[in-house]
Amino acid sequence: LLVSVWFRIHHLDHEPGLNADEAWPSVQVLQSLQGSPTDWETPSGRTLSPFYRMLVQVSHTLSPNSFLTIRYPAVLSGTVLLLVAYPIFQSFLSISTALTATLFTAALPLHIAYSRIGWEPCLSSLVGIFVLFFAIKGHLIATWMCLWMALSVHTTNIFLTPLALVLLHRKNKPIWPKLGISFICLTTTMFFVLQSSSGIDVSSRVTPLQHGLSGLFSNLTGFLYGLLRLFSGHTVYQYFTGQVSS
Repeated sequence: LLVSVWFRIHHLDHEPGLNADEAWPSVQVLQSLQGSPTDWETPSGRTLSPFYRMLVQVSHTLSPNSFLTIRYPAVLSGTVLLLVAYPIFQSFLSISTALTATLFTAALPLHIAYSRIGWEPCLSSLVGIFVLFFAIKGHLIATWMCLWMALSVHTTNIFLTPLALVLLHRKNKPIWPKLGISFICLTTTMFFVLQSSSGIDVSSRVTPLQHGLSGLFSNLTGFLYGLLRLFSGHTVYQYFTGQVSS
């Protein structure tokens, strides 16, 4: 565990080199702290995660502005994940299995990589483990709340949904009417929360979403390729190794 923590913090201020995706949230937060106009809509069209924004704001408020400050939320999230992993695993696994799972979580290269880059997905593993925990325990509302937190961290966490549904179904039968009601309630709540907190007209995203879905089915091969790059870690490892020409 100590070695994995060392891998998360060693030369954190310059390895890997800073990329634009890391700098953009900090620029917006610093402009906000200075009272300058701020745009919380990312260049890709998403709303910046309110949870990540809060952590970045705390980091810049408590520490001098530097590359290291930008990465404090990432290393904090990765370290907290190690602290909560064993109690969560031990609640439904044997002691030896829970310890093995915790060590695997600590040493997984993908987790170490995301603990060293200051962007929104660095929070995904921490929020995701709570989604799976509550789903395994059969807590419907808590699972949906954590899932919406995960989605507000980054939209790629939508892939937690099928696994959460399967785990919930094992504990709650019949579950589908309850899932439908809770999903509608939480969707409506999230809509108004995003609408009021970001100032962005969420309803205007319906048409782009439709175009995105149509583009998905028209280019399914490209989507699956991108999905494999995401889950293999290639999209984050490239910041450590650089682009590899084919």
